[in-house]
Amino acid sequence: MDCLRNFIININQASTFSGAGVNTWVNGNRHGWSFEQLGTSTFNVEGFKNINLHGIEMIGYMQPQVAAATGQCQIDNFGMDLYLDSSLPNVSGNISTFPNYWSLNTNNVAAKTVRLNKFTNKIIFNEPLTSLKFVNFERLVAHGTDWQTANTVSLDYDLTFVFYYKYEGE
Repeated sequence: MDCLRNFIININQASTFSGAGVNTWVNGNRHGWSFEQLGTSTFNVEGFKNINLHGIEMIGYMQPQVAAATGQCQIDNFGMDLYLDSSLPNVSGNISTFPNYWSLNTNNVAAKTVRLNKFTNKIIFNEPLTSLKFVNFERLVAHGTDWQTANTVSLDYDLTFVFYYKYEGE
């Protein structure tokens, strides 16, 4: 990755999540929570050359909000879904219509969506995604224990996304 260029996008927020996107539960003395926050922010790639995306890395943290009104939650995992509008590498082949228990797919919206999380924070494409047009940041997810109040979790997060690329033809 020494010869690759990169650009960086950062998300730095303090948020309290509640309502339909947050689930909390009690199992004995354990209090669990999970949430997903849907919403789209778009980075449009501009310039005189197409770029080929070779990888993405998420660096940063998510922690309980210091200023939370009550209690502190524990975060087990967190992640972000990114939609990459680009051309996918083509391979000869097809997916059998039956059986297709896992609903395999290629070259569609699901194939262009990646989730980076605390434990899998980097993806490298040996064959780059070509002609990247835009990146949508679409879904923030997290889960853990010890929620503040039922159906509420307050979090501070600072996530930096590093995109590794080359200009087309380099």
